[in-house]
This record gives sequence, C-alpha cells and structure tokens, in this order.
Amino acid sequence: MGSDKNTMGTAFATKLVAEQHRKVKFMYRESPSGPSDSGWHFFCGEEPQEYVDDPNNSGTYPLSLIVEIDPCVASLLDIPAPCGFERDSDDGTFWESDFDLWPEE
Repeated sequence: MGSDKNTMGTAFATKLVAEQHRKVKFMYRESPSGPSDSGWHFFCGEEPQEYVDDPNNSGTYPLSLIVEIDPCVASLLDIPAPCGFERDSDDGTFWESDFDLWPEE
C-alpha cells in the first residue's frame, strides 16, 4: 500500500468511522474485489449488528481518508489478506484478532 494517498485504493467502513470520524477498534482484510479495492473493512467497534446490517450505514471510502481519521491503522495496511485486528481503546495498540471471519477451506 505504501503512503501514496493516490494509490491506496478504497475501503469499506461504517459511517461512524468515515463520516463521524470515530477511531477504528476493529478492522479486517479479505481478498480485494477489484483493482481499486484494498480489501480492508473498518469499524469503530460500537456498531450494533442491526446498524452493520443496514447498507445505508456503511460505504466505500478512500483508504487515505481512514488513515487521516486514524493514523494508527497505517502500520497494518500492508499485511496480506486474510487478517484482522482489534483494540480496546482509541489510543490502544492493535492485536491480531482471533475473530473467525474466514470459513475453512
């Protein structure tokens, strides 16, 4: 990914992160779905399932926007999919998540 904002691509994020500028507490990466898709998904960690299930509460945003909102995510962006990370607080350290997002093949 690097730090070039023009080549970072896009990411899925909830509006709480992308539009209300909440810090990321949970993020995961899956295989990109297209050339501009980074594969990253970002959540503030406080979204109820009903909120996440409503497509009006999330969207595709420039990955550079997420980095501007929460620079702590930048150090993890080059990690290949599949991966996931979480943290307890806005200024805490991310750890690898054991949340099972990926079905066994």
